Amino acid sequence: MAVHLTARLAWHDDGWNGRVCRQPSCNTYCVGASSFPGDVIARERDIDLEEERAGQAVADLAGKELPPCVYSVNAFGPRAITGYSNPPSFFYGGASRTEWEIPAATVCVWPYEAMYADNVLTEQGFLDNDQRSANAEQFFEEIEDDRSLIFYYANYSNPFSDTESPRYVVIGASRVKSVGERLVYQDANERVRERYAGGAIWARNVSTHYPDEGLRLPYHAYRDDPDAMGRLAVFPENSRTCKYGSRIITDDDAIGLLEQLLSAVQELQLLGDESEDWKERERWLLDCIADLWGRRGLYPGLLSVMSFLGAERATLEARALIERGESKRVHELFFSAVDGEVPAPELGLAGRSLKRVCRRWQLQSAKARKLLQAVIPRIDLDKQQIARVVNDDPNDRLAH
Repeated sequence: MAVHLTARLAWHDDGWNGRVCRQPSCNTYCVGASSFPGDVIARERDIDLEEERAGQAVADLAGKELPPCVYSVNAFGPRAITGYSNPPSFFYGGASRTEWEIPAATVCVWPYEAMYADNVLTEQGFLDNDQRSANAEQFFEEIEDDRSLIFYYANYSNPFSDTESPRYVVIGASRVKSVGERLVYQDANERVRERYAGGAIWARNVSTHYPDEGLRLPYHAYRDDPDAMGRLAVFPENSRTCKYGSRIITDDDAIGLLEQLLSAVQELQLLGDESEDWKERERWLLDCIADLWGRRGLYPGLLSVMSFLGAERATLEARALIERGESKRVHELFFSAVDGEVPAPELGLAGRSLKRVCRRWQLQSAKARKLLQAVIPRIDLDKQQIARVVNDDPNDRLAH
């Protein structure tokens, strides 16, 4: 099993190709309330300068010429560009603008959800920036080079969305090549370093294997043909995958997005689009789907069930067996152990740890035990979702 991620992009009118928009003044979406990162583009955009540089490669620009969409613009770009971040106003001059290289086919990712988790508040109600940094570090550590997939999307600030019908739109996908090092404001003073996790720049590079792996839906090629653009548009069926800037998603989530992209690629072939070899892109998607189904196994939710029942330590051994294609054996070993209090040394379940898990198992209702053994392991849910499913109190279930 592997984890994957989504990444929010600011809207671009020429395919996130590492160039300034061809018609910058016509792209009003990148300065929308749901752009990325936050309101940075709206605050820092110099539309007159962009009009002068329209269509130019960002790799050939420097300093104040760089557009504020650098976090997104090189998602499918062929050359390295320079990225930058101006320090927030609450640094009160304690740091200055910092620049770094953004390689080809790279975006800068900011995991909002991880950085605003419940554990980042101090007892006094302030943000603990060291904990936020630790959460971000954990987020990036889960991403596996050459294995994890990344799915690009635009939030509500896009041509397919309006105030009455806000919609995310999927832009493309690729395979992660590498995750960049942690970024900091290089000349941050002592106060900033102490209060703000060493002067952290929360975003981090995520590079991919595009164009060798992956695809980009050519919305830009159909901006003057809204009917055709609508035919190839992909709106995520599960909108929770496209929240909080960047989010870790499961194999099941990834399969769903890949299948939606596959439909779009097939639609492009029907349209007669010749901007890419869509048969080759289709083969890549089918290979990814087959690979994920093979690694998913029969019981993608089994490790979460084990954690829900208090057997977190056993999940390490279980994961190793599942990676070898033995998910059915892990399922049999675990439920034989908890149902009959029979040690399962292959999973490290014995003695007090086994008794504790067995007790929690026996405290579940008969209906809950049936769900936990026969149904939920086949669905990729997290512990909180499992708790809502098996809870017998409808009032408590609604409270979640």
